[in-house]
Amino acid sequence: MRRQNPLEIQELLDICIDLIVDSTTNLLACSLVAHSWQLHNALTASPHLVHHIRQLRLTAGPLGLESKSLEKLFSINFPHVETLALRVATKEPQKFEHLMVPQPSLTFPSIRRLILTVIGPFSTCTDFLQRFPSSIQHLEIGFDQAAERALSHDASDAVMHMQLKSLRVSMWMYGRIRPDGRCYWPPTPHIPFELSELEAFHINATGLPIRWDLMGSFNAIQVLDFVVTMNTPTLDVPKIFPALRILRIRHAGADRYSVPPTLHPTLATLTRCKRLHTFRLQLQHDHYAKCHQLDGVLGEMLEDAAAPLSLVEFEFDVMRVPLENSFPRLVGLGWEKFRAVWVGYSGESQSALRWRELVDGL
Repeated sequence: MRRQNPLEIQELLDICIDLIVDSTTNLLACSLVAHSWQLHNALTASPHLVHHIRQLRLTAGPLGLESKSLEKLFSINFPHVETLALRVATKEPQKFEHLMVPQPSLTFPSIRRLILTVIGPFSTCTDFLQRFPSSIQHLEIGFDQAAERALSHDASDAVMHMQLKSLRVSMWMYGRIRPDGRCYWPPTPHIPFELSELEAFHINATGLPIRWDLMGSFNAIQVLDFVVTMNTPTLDVPKIFPALRILRIRHAGADRYSVPPTLHPTLATLTRCKRLHTFRLQLQHDHYAKCHQLDGVLGEMLEDAAAPLSLVEFEFDVMRVPLENSFPRLVGLGWEKFRAVWVGYSGESQSALRWRELVDGL
């Protein structure tokens, strides 16, 4: 007689989950053995469990779920899931192409935030987004160079049913080498969403020149968070984002030891912003500490009683920065108008968390 595996006894699984349901740490640890627990079988055998799931994080690919397992999970109704994080990473996208279609609709009636990461040479993920309900308010989507066409669609293919409040787009792109040895950049992908009512927008297009004029209207944007590199063009903030209240700029790329040449011209446009009250700049290295021009521009805006700007924050990933010597004008205004925030490691996960803190109040 075959000895039964304890993981096959559903009653034992129910007892184990009941014991750890209030511990996020334990739940995350248990998720590492989700393959052994056969999540789909557990949820179908004990359907009451789905009513306790508020956040669902799935990884598909060689180190995660197979396409068939993911498809089975998507057949389940998750009535109370508010946040779904899905990461699909594979060199064989054809195994997941049957999921990247507009039908059938997925049953996440309460979903508010979708975090989708696509790693691999996928032709598109726009059709896949069509499967989600219109209740999504916050969308975070990221893809690498292999999936550079993931959002490259005509405006007629836009995901119009989503009434997004916030959109976070991360693209990890690098220059290509032509046969003649010259470097060129892939075009700015089309953003297939209606942006006219969007309130918060983040774009991280590392190595990719951003063409804001090709993306659509940003008249309702209140929160803007974007990354600058040496290739980023000057941005006329009040012209493109007339309703902006909170601006966060982060400097990234292999050349982050040097100040981007367009940073100060971009900051100079802030004097014409009629609603901007908070400006946050992430400083990764003390090279910025020598920029007295930055101290002067921001200090002048804070001292202007007619300007709406009331708070400047600097993010540092180092513990000690000589603020008094580097930014005497800002420091002299007092901590009510000028703050220094140590954020530690400034990787993608931490950046995403700070973004959610900004938009959750919308």
